[in-house]
Amino acid sequence: MPVSKQREKESRGRAGTILVVDDKQQNIRLLFEALEEAGYRILAATNGAAAISQAARAQPDLILMDVMMPGMDGFTACEKLKASPVTRNIPVLFMTALTETVDKLRGFHAGGVDYLTKPLQHEEVLARIRAHLGRHWLWREIDTYSRVLLGMGASDSPAKAWAALAPLIETNQDLAGLAFWQTPPDQTDLQLTFSTGFPEGSPSTWRQGGKPLARATAETPLLGEVFTEQEQLSAADRNTWPIYPSWAEQSGICGYIATPVGCRTRTYGVLFAGLARPVRIAFEEHRRWQRIIAQSFGAALFQSETAAAIRELNEKLERENESLRTEISGGRTEKGLIGQSPALRRVLTQAELVAPTDTAVLILGESGTGKELLAEQVHHMSPRAQGPLIRVNCAGIPGELFESEFFGHAKGAFTGAVRDRVGRFELADGGTLFLDEVGEIPMDLQGKLLRVLQEGTFERVGEETTRRTDVRLIAATNRVLHEAVKTGQFREDLYYRLSVFPLTLPPLRERADDIPALARHFAARSSRKMGRPAPDLPDALFRAWLEYSWPGNIRELENEIERALILSEGQPRELPTPGKPSLQSMPAGSDPGRVIPEAEWKALQRKNMIRALRKSDGRIDGPGGAAEQVGLRNTTFRSRMQTMKISKSEIFEPSS
Repeated sequence: MPVSKQREKESRGRAGTILVVDDKQQNIRLLFEALEEAGYRILAATNGAAAISQAARAQPDLILMDVMMPGMDGFTACEKLKASPVTRNIPVLFMTALTETVDKLRGFHAGGVDYLTKPLQHEEVLARIRAHLGRHWLWREIDTYSRVLLGMGASDSPAKAWAALAPLIETNQDLAGLAFWQTPPDQTDLQLTFSTGFPEGSPSTWRQGGKPLARATAETPLLGEVFTEQEQLSAADRNTWPIYPSWAEQSGICGYIATPVGCRTRTYGVLFAGLARPVRIAFEEHRRWQRIIAQSFGAALFQSETAAAIRELNEKLERENESLRTEISGGRTEKGLIGQSPALRRVLTQAELVAPTDTAVLILGESGTGKELLAEQVHHMSPRAQGPLIRVNCAGIPGELFESEFFGHAKGAFTGAVRDRVGRFELADGGTLFLDEVGEIPMDLQGKLLRVLQEGTFERVGEETTRRTDVRLIAATNRVLHEAVKTGQFREDLYYRLSVFPLTLPPLRERADDIPALARHFAARSSRKMGRPAPDLPDALFRAWLEYSWPGNIRELENEIERALILSEGQPRELPTPGKPSLQSMPAGSDPGRVIPEAEWKALQRKNMIRALRKSDGRIDGPGGAAEQVGLRNTTFRSRMQTMKISKSEIFEPSS
């Protein structure tokens, strides 16, 4: 407890504070002597206005109010006190020589609780004060406990539930402080978790038998006994304490009530209430209230624990759903990398060697060489094949969202964070994380990425909780990373962490022998999605393509096959020169000798995509969707829609 609070409690006296209101100094002096001798702290006011001001400021436990005073009489002053929310609960006892029943009734109507007739008999005054103070304190205690129980019931964390106990220390003069020792699940040691009200430094400084009480065991006197036996122990004063310890004397504790805390089958720890003074009256009531508080605190802990388990389950389901969505949108191939060229076989052999390990893999190669497919093959050949494969295109993430994308964020972490979000490292827990275009990660995030790879720990944005993850990392880039290291654009330590086992995919021009097999695969897949039979593509058709350099690699080859199938209605008699249409495949009615400009060619592609969207009623994904009809991945189709600015009004034409 802060020193000011301790002094405030001490200044209130053993019996309470009483405000005496009388316009005659002699009456105040006589009452002052009698009440002070009885142990009360006395305040004085000589008129109604002063009484209202002092009552609001000092908050006495009871007011003795004279009725006949100049200016504002006692009845009016009492009515004003009862009208204020600050002073309405303070009991008022009237003192007057008026004995008529009508005067007494007026006093009760004004809000008074009793009527003392002058001349006062001190024994009667003290008896009535004790009775009304007892009733007032009982009401205040019940009100405080009610607010405490409601606060704990509404809390969503152990810390908030404990904070709800603060009013007990502020209003209960018998309490020196409260402390809670908690035991982690499946352990027997008790650890000091919360404390409030005690002088600064305790109970974290308490020692028993030379050992700190901040960490107790089943053998520790008192705490260990309460926890092991699950029974409440107490001492009303130091004389009933079996062995009065030095730490209790140092902290001004005369007695204690130690209560086990639990809920259902779960045992959480021990709630310790230190008593600031001997409690001989209503000690059983104190014990009963402590049992109620312990039960409510245990219920709050159980509620928090259950809510955390539900959040963890929801996050797990979200990770699994996200992983499934990623797999679907990623369009996993059933064949992986296709080809038998020596250059490709060398890479696949190396992939088979590294796949069974957890070693980080860095896949190098030009754009369109199939780096993502190779990452999939490594994952599916690894012991993590049953876990998720989470793909992240680092080039497609805005700079300010990198950290949130990788590590997730808490609700309210930044503008737009309307809910908790699971990051990619959490989604990939137990599986593989594939970072495509890893060279695009900003420098300020590379250090955090390195920490996760080294320690397996991270924090969500806007959250202090440290989380663990177990992922196998595969990265890919078309950049020359060691050159980026030299120019200061990529961290050297991260580069060496990623490139433990590099795999370099050859460009298509270095594996030209695989072009016919790749072309037939793409043609069969596209035809199947278009609902057409697979075309017959003899080797003679590929002569020109074998000599082409294919700067766009396999992706360019796939696009050329798609173009040929669209323009030839499914059975090309010749393949166009890459980047240009063939004579046979030109649209009907066009000049065979005319070269189609790029803008016109894109317009043809745009019309074809709109036609597919109309056939699928605007649906892109799934069987029969527009993406499947034109032989593109869902993400590629959407990207082209944005680039070509295809609007809904063009897809859903109004009926005539």
